[in-house]
Amino acid sequence: MDEPSLFPFGADAAWLLRYCRLPLHKGSGSVAGQDDLDHPTVRMVRKMRQSMGQAEPELAQRQFDAGFFLPVSGDCKVCLRCPSETGLSRNFGEGLTVTGDSSDGPFCLTCPRYYIDTVSESGEQPGWAIASPINQPATVTYGEPRPVATITAIINNFDFDFGNVCHTGDHGRSDTLRLEAAGSTVDFVWRRGRDQLRRLVDAGLASTASFVTFSFAAWAGASDAELTAFANNVSTLCCYVAGQHTGKPGADYILAEALIELKSLDDEGLLRCLFHRRSSCEPSEIETARFGSAVSLYDS
Repeated sequence: MDEPSLFPFGADAAWLLRYCRLPLHKGSGSVAGQDDLDHPTVRMVRKMRQSMGQAEPELAQRQFDAGFFLPVSGDCKVCLRCPSETGLSRNFGEGLTVTGDSSDGPFCLTCPRYYIDTVSESGEQPGWAIASPINQPATVTYGEPRPVATITAIINNFDFDFGNVCHTGDHGRSDTLRLEAAGSTVDFVWRRGRDQLRRLVDAGLASTASFVTFSFAAWAGASDAELTAFANNVSTLCCYVAGQHTGKPGADYILAEALIELKSLDDEGLLRCLFHRRSSCEPSEIETARFGSAVSLYDS
């Protein structure tokens, strides 16, 4: 399967997207600017191209064919492509946006700050660049504003072997672990493909993966910021609990990335997704939580 919106990695789409935490979103992208555009070397190259009749539109006026997804581990990746050279370089920038349609409705990715991880060589056509959010969370908004009903988060390297919630028709292990944190009920549920992901990590074929999601209901009057903060506090708590069970307290790698989804009241359609990457684990405002008795955490 060749996916043009993942260029130059379109031929690897099946491998890249199989266990991704957010599926591929395709649309039109733009950037407000990049930090090095006024560097003397950059200005010199731009003037040379202009003297040879190769004048290019300002970076803010460029439109890119764009696609982004959240891979099995690591940052969100935004693939940008244009017929000629991108005008981008491996540096920091601001104002990266991608708009388009998805199965959850029209979306808009807003990335206040980004970094270009890699870019096409001079003269290569089509031009392309791979960007990642940095220093600030990137947000995907779907459709019109609606009341938030549930929040779902995906975190890395937190797992359990036995749940404590039995569903009708369940056979064997339960896939749901329920806890109470700061008066709210939080459900941890195995992701689809969790068993195979666990085998890949155990075998050393993958360095990290997201095995579970956790979700909780929004409370009356809660703002997006409050709900997101609570989700971050729960994920930080997971870091410390995992540290207690693995002998690696506060290990940064246990909580490297989090994807937080806010869902609507009517059909639980997505409202917003927040990509949040932290460089360290900060103390959580949720100091304790009541887990079920059958808890076994992943030792990474």
